[in-house]
Amino acid sequence: MENTKHHVQRKGWIDFIKGISIIGVIILHTQALNLGENTKLIAFYCVHLFVLIGGINLYNSMERRNITSFDYKFVLGNLKKILIQYLIASIVCIMYYKHFIDIKSFIKTLIYFTASPQLYFLVFYCQLIALSPIIYLAIKKFVSRNVILSLIFIVILLIIAIILTHYTFVFETVGGGEKFLFGGSYILTFGLGMLFSSFKIEIKSKGKNFILLMILFVCTTGYVYFILNYPLFHKVSSELFFTEQDILRISYAIILFLFLFVLYNYFNNYVSKKFMMIFKPIELFGKYSMSIFLYHWIINDFFNKMFIQNHRVVLLILLAELCLPIILKVIYDRIRLRLIS
Repeated sequence: MENTKHHVQRKGWIDFIKGISIIGVIILHTQALNLGENTKLIAFYCVHLFVLIGGINLYNSMERRNITSFDYKFVLGNLKKILIQYLIASIVCIMYYKHFIDIKSFIKTLIYFTASPQLYFLVFYCQLIALSPIIYLAIKKFVSRNVILSLIFIVILLIIAIILTHYTFVFETVGGGEKFLFGGSYILTFGLGMLFSSFKIEIKSKGKNFILLMILFVCTTGYVYFILNYPLFHKVSSELFFTEQDILRISYAIILFLFLFVLYNYFNNYVSKKFMMIFKPIELFGKYSMSIFLYHWIINDFFNKMFIQNHRVVLLILLAELCLPIILKVIYDRIRLRLIS
């Protein structure tokens, strides 16, 4: 029973952090919010945070399967789930924007992920899924929860990320996202997520959890203050390593991840369960984050056209972007299950 409970708790915090990540995506993409560029920097954690959680999820899945060599079935199974959803979303997006489907252009659109701007994410994320068993086996066989070896592993990932950023190219994407092999800098975030999962970190002391929570709260708020007041810093420093803004985004995502992880752990273990209800809507957004990600752009576009320059409906737009994809996914799942049965 302890293992089952532990798994449920891990699932809860993972969905919670995924929910925070997808909310960041919505904030960045919702035009009606009319945010300034500096304010948008606060939500720039979202993609790296989502990739980090993706690494954690895949590591946990491979560990449950106890894989000892490259698992093609695991990779193909995960790619199949994502690409089927991607295919359906692409058809919906093309019909929304063009009102018809030209087979030749449709195939080209599918290959280059250009049906909607946010789909650039899937270009490199699918590559990372294909690579994940190799990273998993490297961590299992050579790192094995050793701190020194973990630091060496991080340095190796950093070097690989720099090389991929400067010396590889896949293709341009509509969303202006990572065009490098394995996402360039995203391979570092992804690997860090897998490495974090391998340590099975638990904070069992209430006092230590609270102190760590306060430290990370100060670090997170301090980082946000830094971002808002020194927005040009990343444009100078990151040119030495990755593309513009990458160092800032990666470090921001890591600090925020640690804060959210400790926050959820503290409330889940040491605070009244009634307070956990606060987290439930965000966990729900995290559970359906892929559906929200795939469809929020056209929902945002639709409502912006319906309520041109009407900022009073911004809350309605945000709720629609978050909730409509969930409703559609639930309906789709029920129809699919009935057809199968």
